[in-house]
Amino acid sequence: MSPVQQKKMQELSLIFSQGKANPKQIQQLSELLAQINRVYEQHENFISQPR
Repeated sequence: MSPVQQKKMQELSLIFSQGKANPKQIQQLSELLAQINRVYEQHENFISQPR
């Protein structure tokens, strides 16, 4: 996770923990998690490739 993604995740986490998330912030979290998942899947695919 990049430093920018990590900061955004911390901000959104705080907002969600306070129960104050609005639809835009929910969408931002969804997009951020999708980005992180794509990187994770690429990493997993790279590791599992035969050498």
